[in-house]
Amino acid sequence: MLRKIGLVAGPTLFLLIWLWPTNGETTAQRTLAVAALMLTWWVTEAVAIAVTSLLPVLLFPILGICTPDVAAAPYAKDYVFLFLGGFIIALALEKHSLHRYIAFKILSRSGSGPRGIILGIMLATAFLSMWISNTATAVMMLPIATTAGAIYSENAPNPKNFNIAILLGVAYGASIGGIATLIGTPPNMVMAGILDSKYGSTVTFGEWLLIGGPFSIIMFVLVYLLLTRVLFKIPATGKEDNAELIAQNKTTRLTNVQKRVLWVFVFTCLGWALKDLIHLAVGVEFLSDPVIGIGGGIAMFIIPEARFGGNGLLEWADTVKLPWGIILLFGGGLSLAAALDRAGVMETIGVQFSGISKEQTMLLMLALTTVSLFLTEVMSNVALVTVFVPVVAGIGVNAGLAPETLSIPVTLAASCAFMLPMATPPNAIVFSTGELTMLQMAKSGFVLNIVAVLVIWVMWHFQFFSAPGL
Repeated sequence: MLRKIGLVAGPTLFLLIWLWPTNGETTAQRTLAVAALMLTWWVTEAVAIAVTSLLPVLLFPILGICTPDVAAAPYAKDYVFLFLGGFIIALALEKHSLHRYIAFKILSRSGSGPRGIILGIMLATAFLSMWISNTATAVMMLPIATTAGAIYSENAPNPKNFNIAILLGVAYGASIGGIATLIGTPPNMVMAGILDSKYGSTVTFGEWLLIGGPFSIIMFVLVYLLLTRVLFKIPATGKEDNAELIAQNKTTRLTNVQKRVLWVFVFTCLGWALKDLIHLAVGVEFLSDPVIGIGGGIAMFIIPEARFGGNGLLEWADTVKLPWGIILLFGGGLSLAAALDRAGVMETIGVQFSGISKEQTMLLMLALTTVSLFLTEVMSNVALVTVFVPVVAGIGVNAGLAPETLSIPVTLAASCAFMLPMATPPNAIVFSTGELTMLQMAKSGFVLNIVAVLVIWVMWHFQFFSAPGL
């Protein structure tokens, strides 16, 4: 029903805005009409999100908003290729089950008590989601979590709480882990791309790690403690039969193929983290995050599975599993943001907030962060950031702030939707098990949403979101 409503509402809003009587029809009016159509279809998913993301290439030239090459250029921004490189590397981890190996290694060190099992599941999920998609991580970790729950449930006191907590641990761990790195979740990349395109403010992998890393760690600790000590009161000790789950995989060793994938993965991550030191050592700046990401991705196709030849670690046929739709969404969002900027829409909105005081800025940040977090409960966080960040950045600039000052908190909040199954794919995946109700997820998620807003507010107040170079 929502899709049918959106299918009609989108074009209706488009026509109303375009044909609304003004003192002369303007480019800004036509651009806002396209924005309304895209936002409506993104929110309602009236058509596939990726298809909606292609509308700028079709409508901007037809409506005279810009030429075809200008409309299409954002789809090939360097951040798009950073995302593509990260996706290819993640694909290799999944193809050769390296992610499963990493998960059980973390689990084997977390203990076999109830809290230890939940901690291990959450740690493994969070770590993996730093590098591969939150959805893929949740799908992979769900059977591990349900197996642990089944073992614990046999003759254990209050197994229901444990089952709910471990499932929510998978969902929340996937969302929290993805926040830590620039490639961990699409909203991070969308924000970075918008700031680079409009303001020339480049957010590197290392700079984001200094911002998202601490926030991710703080949220991880708080969510784990609240899940196991407050919301569901998991006992510290219990059946030790969970050790069977760990023992089955503890002796597993890396295969030669997995070792090769791991080396590419490690060197790519080191390149992202240490590129500034490399430039300082050689005296020439020749690396960038997209270059390193694409280099790691290409290496997966070049390096063979066996020492004396054979297929590559990845073959082109494997790329059918890449989330091409997300890449198109990223490009479509950048194209729309650029058009709104050229039409002066963002500047007009931002001017309304010029000259506000420091105290007002803090309240404004808190309000924008709260709106972002609760809006993303009912709409795609990527679509939200795509539409919201250009506006928020403009507000910040016209209030005398750097563009990232308000953009970063809003982006972080967009990845902290813990209440509803439809808010994030990991939430939907664990909800599909039937082990928890909507009310249980909403009650615990509401508490964690408030915690996330407060953590962002405190970190913003103490300027934790100011990394070197920003």
